[in-house]
Amino acid sequence: MSLCIIAATNRQNSNTLRVATYFYERLKKRNPYLLDLQQFQPLIRPDIYQSYDPVLMQWAMPVKTHQQLLFVVPEYNGSIPGILKLFIDLLPREYFKEKTCFLVGISDGKFGNLRGLDHFTNVLHYIGCFVHPYRIHIPNISTCLAEDGLNKIPLKEEIQNFIALLSK
Repeated sequence: MSLCIIAATNRQNSNTLRVATYFYERLKKRNPYLLDLQQFQPLIRPDIYQSYDPVLMQWAMPVKTHQQLLFVVPEYNGSIPGILKLFIDLLPREYFKEKTCFLVGISDGKFGNLRGLDHFTNVLHYIGCFVHPYRIHIPNISTCLAEDGLNKIPLKEEIQNFIALLSK
């Protein structure tokens, strides 16, 4: 099954993109697609809700064409980034319907976006996705990251098991 990895923030030089790239590098044999929501920002216009934008639809086509989605989601005020919710709101439901979604939460706090992923799971269920119950929560992300990836992470074995699951 094909996999699209979504870095779910529009923040420049984000830890989210670094973590998404970490998973991308380790899942290369699956030929994943990396979709960075930082690139989504220029597509937003005041009239964006009036109709489906063909440029946005084409940009987001990997979501529609891949069977599995891996969301790397940072914690923003106890939930998910607004850009992620806007991204989902602006696409037709058929882009997401019956996709299997995997979730990785990251935060500078000690819970790794636990609350945000719970909220996001409800959103994904509402739009017809299947959310895999095995999720990764990476706390204290700023202290876990090094130049070469997540080498300072306390749950290396858990992440390796998660990657093994995604590699099937």
